[in-house]
Amino acid sequence: MQVALLLFVAVSVVYLVSQESRKSVAATPPTNSRDAKNEANRPAKVNVYYFHGNFRCVSCRKLEAVSQKAVMDAFAQEVERGDLEWHVVNVEASGNEHFVSDYKLFSKALVVVKFRNGQQNDYKNLAKAWELMSDDAALQKYVIAEVRSYLKES
Repeated sequence: MQVALLLFVAVSVVYLVSQESRKSVAATPPTNSRDAKNEANRPAKVNVYYFHGNFRCVSCRKLEAVSQKAVMDAFAQEVERGDLEWHVVNVEASGNEHFVSDYKLFSKALVVVKFRNGQQNDYKNLAKAWELMSDDAALQKYVIAEVRSYLKES
């Protein structure tokens, strides 16, 4: 059992180190040329992603639901204008694997991404969200504050 655990830790460390060594982070390209032109003309935009895999535990679903509610309730106008988007992405689905390296994911994650002139400018993995899972109000407050900071920088 100890050997199996040590092997698991070693493989995890090697994986994380290899992910950290990648210096460039690719953004998801717009789906068609019209979208690309619209995105290039937009000065700034923020996307909030909830990344998950095929297996979805109760805590994972709760994090998604509470975070989505926080974003949609607090930023309804920004969502309506297209300045902010909420996305739920299964990184194990075909075509979505790139998100793992794009955002250095190693587990389920909530990530805020800023785009300027159609290009990814910055992102933040809201890892503290997992620590706040037992307090919905604190989790919502944290998500709202982090998203707001990215919107203010727009």
